[in-house]
Amino acid sequence: DELCTYVGSKASPVWIAYAINKSTKQAAIFSIGKRSNQMLSQVIAPLLKTSPSMLFTDRLLQYRTLIPPDIHCTKKYGI
Repeated sequence: DELCTYVGSKASPVWIAYAINKSTKQAAIFSIGKRSNQMLSQVIAPLLKTSPSMLFTDRLLQYRTLIPPDIHCTKKYGI
């Protein structure tokens, strides 16, 4: 998931993208920067190296290009 904040001026937003382990509820990895494929891939790429069975995200379009469709789920509870 990601959240937006700002430093100094709302004209310069800063995004924090992060991944949470669903079973332990701990942050697995995070990245800070502009909302771009490059910044999001800094979170997604290490996760893909662990061979996950499923990755849950919101419906942000960039995730479709970064996560293989067979392990990508956008449903809230994985149903």
